[in-house]
Amino acid sequence: MFTLLPLVEWLLQVATTIFNKRRAPRLTYHLPNSLQYWPWARAINPHLDEFHDESILWLAQFNAFDPDALASFKKGRFTLLTALGYPESSAFTFRSVCDLMNLFFAIDELTDDEPLDIVIQRCDATMDAILHPDIPRPNGENALGEMARQFWKRASDGEPMSAGVVQRFQTTWRQNLDSVIAQAERRGTHYICKPDEYIAARRDNIGTLPCFVWIEQCLGLDLPDAVMQHPLIKTLHENVSDMVFMTNDTCSYRKEVLANDCDYNMVTVIITHLDTDLPGAIQWISDYQDRSVQSFMRARQAIMERTEGTSQWSDEHHKQVLRYIDGLAVFVRGHDEWYFESRRYFGEKGEEVKRTRKVVIEQ
Repeated sequence: MFTLLPLVEWLLQVATTIFNKRRAPRLTYHLPNSLQYWPWARAINPHLDEFHDESILWLAQFNAFDPDALASFKKGRFTLLTALGYPESSAFTFRSVCDLMNLFFAIDELTDDEPLDIVIQRCDATMDAILHPDIPRPNGENALGEMARQFWKRASDGEPMSAGVVQRFQTTWRQNLDSVIAQAERRGTHYICKPDEYIAARRDNIGTLPCFVWIEQCLGLDLPDAVMQHPLIKTLHENVSDMVFMTNDTCSYRKEVLANDCDYNMVTVIITHLDTDLPGAIQWISDYQDRSVQSFMRARQAIMERTEGTSQWSDEHHKQVLRYIDGLAVFVRGHDEWYFESRRYFGEKGEEVKRTRKVVIEQ
């Protein structure tokens, strides 16, 4: 006999779902706008359309990713980041940095949630590949080793690289890999870092240090270690790294909360250890970012005025450092734009969030 009972039950379920969604807590926060008066404007590399597909096809040939992960790469998120971060690079170097950005995120994809011994093995393979790009990778090795080898082989055999660029890239690549391993060690324990501890770790983990080397390469600079190790340059590097990772953490916080994966985030760190709420944590980060901007501008001014030991640099090195500082500043602006343009964190609402700074987390 026909009965309406199943239909009634279904309607009740739908009504309950809608009711529960309306009752679900809505957490709202506003993104800091520390770059509001940043003097460097958005710029984009003209080679993006030319090399996006080429770099993605290179990545896809390794058959290392599930369809969802590969779709994420294909949407141009990381090649767009390259175009915004390195707008002045040549066509050849732009393609190399596209491959590097895809390699960064491949490492993240292929080490996330893996046990520590596997993470160490895969990270060490990429380091070995960078040091020995002419030696074939072992049979049966994870694809990351061959990705790294092909990236570095192509890049280093192409446009000339100074000895300083080569040495600094290899050194900073190792630093970044060590931070990936350290994060894997903490991941299984749900350990939440203290603020100073987190900042120190994140400066390596965000991957900016190897990226800074490519600013040198993109601009055709040739700077000695005596210049690049100067305290003012180190200050600039720390300021840029802090601005990039804190913007990343505030933009990604919504996505990580919804995925129940927000332990390794500056917002969580501040809430946990400084006994504050979400708005309080965002304000703390905003204040820190403002100080980073001020510190960057002070260091830049000191270099422009050739004070604090920089008067010892040659005129040519001083001129190159000023170009390098502009490259760092454009890199900061490019990353800030990418968080809204890439759709990685805010989907179709990127422009709206950029304008209003408002982020809503619907539980």
